[in-house]
Amino acid sequence: VNALRWQQKRNFVATLLLSQGVPMLLAGDELSHTQQGNNNTYCQDNELAWLHWELLTEDEQDFYAFVRAVVQIHHTQPVFQRRKFFQSRPIRGAGILDISWFEPSGEEMTEEAWNTGFARCLGVRWAGDLIGETDERGEPIVGDTVLLLMNAHHEPIPFTLPAHKAGQQWERLLDTAEPQGAPALWREGQPYALQGRSMAVLRIRELPAEA
Repeated sequence: VNALRWQQKRNFVATLLLSQGVPMLLAGDELSHTQQGNNNTYCQDNELAWLHWELLTEDEQDFYAFVRAVVQIHHTQPVFQRRKFFQSRPIRGAGILDISWFEPSGEEMTEEAWNTGFARCLGVRWAGDLIGETDERGEPIVGDTVLLLMNAHHEPIPFTLPAHKAGQQWERLLDTAEPQGAPALWREGQPYALQGRSMAVLRIRELPAEA
């Protein structure tokens, strides 16, 4: 039960920090500060509101490191820092290239799949070379293409990774079910073992010519 609670906390933090828009993290969330369930402690000058900066347990230290890792991904990946949301057009379907949605089979989601009430697993890919924005110098903003895999089901689901260009592979950046997991590479069409109630983040990595 406790292990699942820590994993769900990682899921919530990753969902918040990797969503479009400005993430708003309450001070102390990274320290597992709960306020004992009180969501409004502005006038509480006691242990409900005080932050305990000492990370006493290994679980607390690991969670703090995880939050830092997710913040780093948000900070270094331009696809999570869009200045404009997907507006004035559908964000799914044919002809949409900067964002794509996938079923566990690795195929793009159909309208039927969107309307399936029991769907618990999907993936979303943001194209890092199609952000369509410029920086303060007028240069195009370009970053990595990133894939988020989400499984709300309680059982593992093998997720077939979508296609990529020649000379590329998918590299894992993060997995909420395996927070200590080292970076690893997968080819298109390979199944990723997406655990129950978990989220994984992968990016396209260019391989050296000799590879």
